[in-house]
Amino acid sequence: MAFSTAADVQAQVPGIPPNLNSAQAFVKHLVMQGVLDVLEQQGRAAGLPDAIITIILGQLAVNVLYTPLNCPPR
Repeated sequence: MAFSTAADVQAQVPGIPPNLNSAQAFVKHLVMQGVLDVLEQQGRAAGLPDAIITIILGQLAVNVLYTPLNCPPR
């Protein structure tokens, strides 16, 4: 994941996060969604009721220690 505050980079790469915090939030969202999806599948495969799965998933938090790359202007 990368981010850039440079207008020329943002013009060349639509959707690139404009700052470090946005890029980190995006990565955290992707990781969290992946974890939730897998655990939900595992819970269903184990035969847990949806209510129990929801309670378990509601208690989870993801801490991502990742620093996205800063793409400087050209």
